Amino acid sequence: MHMLAKVAGGEIDEYYDVLEAFFAEGADGSGLVMTFQRTHSAEDPWNDDLSTEDYFNNSYCITLGSEATIYGGLEEVSFSESQGCFYFSDQAAADLGIGRQLIVDFEVTGQLLQLFQQFLRQAVTWGVPSQIPQLNGLVFDSSIMDAPITQPDEGIKAPNLRGNHLKLKFISQEELDCEVRAPFNDVAVSSEPSPEEIAYLSSLTPFQQKICDSYRGLGWIDTDIRKFLIHFENGREQIRAELRMKGQSETDIQKLEDLCGTDMEDFSHLRRSGANRALEQYRSELYLLHENKRQRRVMLNEE
Repeated sequence: MHMLAKVAGGEIDEYYDVLEAFFAEGADGSGLVMTFQRTHSAEDPWNDDLSTEDYFNNSYCITLGSEATIYGGLEEVSFSESQGCFYFSDQAAADLGIGRQLIVDFEVTGQLLQLFQQFLRQAVTWGVPSQIPQLNGLVFDSSIMDAPITQPDEGIKAPNLRGNHLKLKFISQEELDCEVRAPFNDVAVSSEPSPEEIAYLSSLTPFQQKICDSYRGLGWIDTDIRKFLIHFENGREQIRAELRMKGQSETDIQKLEDLCGTDMEDFSHLRRSGANRALEQYRSELYLLHENKRQRRVMLNEE
């Protein structure tokens, strides 16, 4: 697979305790988006059981904008100037839904490319040695960290799901104020559902169907409902995975989920008219952020 990336970089999110490197196909974050993450506060260098196969807690994770997530699985990264080649294990490639080799031409500034490479190195060289890739051609100039990085205007920060972490991306005030604009974040404007959307929405659980019906009543189209439910369920699956790691039974996990479902935050304010899609999307994603935090409080006893 061969692609052009118009966005790349790296950051430390202290609130979510995540160190990450990322690139995206579109300048607006659309298209293929890949993120490499690890826990920022984790002991570094890693020092644990060398034979462990618990990559969830002992390796980096790789996520796609489609919400596919793997732990470990990157075998090699090679850079030649602004082109990077990423090689994945067979299992990782299958789980991500891409080929074993991903070739990326980075159409970004040299400063951002080096920033991406620096954070990539920090992310994927942590954890169990069997999952650490071979790195070739990565360049890091220490002065790059001292130079100012150009960021978009900080209007309202809208949450964006990146893998299993709820992240924030910049949306300028101009975008939010604009009444006539291109669809936000690839949100479709057509009310005609695709075959994939029809298949997904025809196999919902009773709990998901109740949410779906409620959003239809608020003027949502099926495309937006499907995207919301995918993000919503990915957040729930992350909580389930953490509970399983703590030894919780499936019966107990289901009881906690049922408890969460009886007290969802009210979303009646998320009615959509299409007059300002950026603002409507911002409100719905902000709701998703708060609801995910509520579920983590209930199921994981997080503050």
